Amino acid sequence: MRQNTKHKTIPAKTIERLLTYKSILSELLTQGQKYIRSYELAELTNNKQELVRRDIMAIQFLGNPAKGYETNSLLNMINQKLKLKTTINVGVIGVGRLGSAISSFFKVYESRFKIVALFDKNTNTIEDKSNLYNINELERIIDKLNITFVVLSVPPNSAQQIASKLNKTKVKGILNFTHVPLKVKKEIVVTRIDILREMEKLVYLSH
Repeated sequence: MRQNTKHKTIPAKTIERLLTYKSILSELLTQGQKYIRSYELAELTNNKQELVRRDIMAIQFLGNPAKGYETNSLLNMINQKLKLKTTINVGVIGVGRLGSAISSFFKVYESRFKIVALFDKNTNTIEDKSNLYNINELERIIDKLNITFVVLSVPPNSAQQIASKLNKTKVKGILNFTHVPLKVKKEIVVTRIDILREMEKLVYLSH
């Protein structure tokens, strides 16, 4: 992942762990657990207790020496520091099998990410026309609908061409499902998910 580090104070790996803590804390709240200690959170996440403490210190949250961390307050602090309550408008570029699956995922699992536009060059072949736009309208629709993040699931030979279009917009982040490293302006953060690469790495590490 290429990061835009301007004004960022929390490391990417810490953010990943904080998001894991968030999921666990949400579940604990539904079970009525009001407090949790660092060693408990460490056990639930397979991390070291010292690492959990450093992560929570990174968001400037203090626990109760007698009881541990107040579950709801810690969850609220993570949401606040990582800005997890803000609704984000997302566009999916490439509505083939993968793009359609990603769009369906966000419809099934409610989250703050709202799919407001789907883009494809062959709109005539797609049955569901809701929020569907031709790729030629990409820049106009991104600006009109205030889309700040996009999912890129196009054929690899089209990836950089689309990225070049996105460089002209106010998009802040791209979730890239192609294996192509994208050349983008410094204001755009790119995370690349290469499933085959991850599988190859998994096979190697398992031997």
